[in-house]
Amino acid sequence: MTAQEGLKNLYLDKISCKKNLSLHEKAIIDFCKGIPPLESDSIKELSKESFSLDVTTPWDLVDKWRKLLMLNSLLPQFEESNSLKISQYQLTRKLSRKPFWEECQLIEAYRQLNSYLNGFSSKSLPLQQLESGASLLNSGGHWSWAEIPHCRFHAELASLWVVLGTLLEDDRYINAAVKAAKWQLNTLSHDFFPFEGLFIQEEDASLVALLTWNYLLFSSISHLPDLAYFKVAADKQLTYLQSACENQFDEFPVESLFIETLIKNDSKTVKTVQKYDLPSGILDPHTNLVGLRSSSFNVVCSHFGGRTGLGAIKTKDVSVLSYGPHHFPLADCRGFGIEGGAISTQKQVKPKLAADIKEFSLKRSVRIVSPPTENGSHDLFRNSPHSGIWADVHQSFSHDKLNLDTLFYGFNSLDSIAFSFFVKASGCYLENGISLKPNSFDRYWDKSQTVYLKGVKGELQINLLGPESELQIIPLSGGKNFWGADFLLAYSLTKERPAYSWIVS
Repeated sequence: MTAQEGLKNLYLDKISCKKNLSLHEKAIIDFCKGIPPLESDSIKELSKESFSLDVTTPWDLVDKWRKLLMLNSLLPQFEESNSLKISQYQLTRKLSRKPFWEECQLIEAYRQLNSYLNGFSSKSLPLQQLESGASLLNSGGHWSWAEIPHCRFHAELASLWVVLGTLLEDDRYINAAVKAAKWQLNTLSHDFFPFEGLFIQEEDASLVALLTWNYLLFSSISHLPDLAYFKVAADKQLTYLQSACENQFDEFPVESLFIETLIKNDSKTVKTVQKYDLPSGILDPHTNLVGLRSSSFNVVCSHFGGRTGLGAIKTKDVSVLSYGPHHFPLADCRGFGIEGGAISTQKQVKPKLAADIKEFSLKRSVRIVSPPTENGSHDLFRNSPHSGIWADVHQSFSHDKLNLDTLFYGFNSLDSIAFSFFVKASGCYLENGISLKPNSFDRYWDKSQTVYLKGVKGELQINLLGPESELQIIPLSGGKNFWGADFLLAYSLTKERPAYSWIVS
């Protein structure tokens, strides 16, 4: 399976099990097989979807550009499709003239690619990238939550840069994609499996989509000179993706199939790499990111956020997918996490992170996100007023043990906030003998005590130090929601007690 046909073969294998295929799914199947779609009606259906999609948020616009990319790739296969080609040309021109959200780099990359495929040039904005290679979703500083690289979209953006660099013969895009791919390696554990909740908002979380874009980025970069080691990372992503698609194939981003075709890889340039090990240490001051990975324990922490958590932990088959402050109600993750990143702190002195192959320490004041609202700009753009709450957070790791110390302060009460851990494990046990299973009606809601999280191979324990707090343990389904977690552990905070400390080991 070559880098250029990996996703196509996977898609054809998984879609073959599906019944009642739509017309444009049939067209995509034919596209993957390299033959013209049998029914032009399938293209008309997809075109109708593109025209009917209302554009009221950045996400609507991204979805429309993705559909246009598929159409612009399918239409050349029809000799008699002049009317559709004209319509697509007009729609591409119309979307390109929209003045809003052009500083969203993902939208900008799709705009440039669709413009190229329609045969007209477009002025490109400067690429916005941190020195470490991390590329921000939005470069204008208008969205407080977009001041960090969001891993799923980060890989998608860099994959588009590979295509643009190839088609436009512009090394700026290729060089930026290489730097982004090297940074993306920081988001993988020692076995190349992604930290599923790191720099990813819950509503965007999709393991299938993350693995797909990681694979596409790493496989395309592996064909460049002296970067063949990325093929090891790419092959790992594809292996994990095949497994993930067994239960969540409906989340597969079909637009990636068309981008894969546009990446012109020369298989002769790929050298065989038998083995490549990721560095044990993770350190990037530009995203306030630090971590360690080994066969026994993987941990990564950051005090930058975009409605995201403070880090992730993994030991064998047990993981803390994300953890951080969480406004009630717990079912709504729009009120989870911290915010503030590279743009809002770019004039400040970058933090000094102490890290070696055995331990690290990270300390910084962070801003808590605001609680979710019923309506308003929060729903459309994910922006909201300041919560008025901060926390001094100190995370230190040594001897397979993470110490997490927090001190909360601000203008508003802590009584409506918890500190949550989203966990993937096959079982949850308490020191008093109570046990809970995923996807069940079991629930614990009482005084805090040591929690043991067990898998087939690994185990973690979480212990709140000092005075007791009210603890809720809620079994989850492990599906699409909550980053795929099996359990939610939520410790209630109170205004009488601003300081909390946990040990995860």
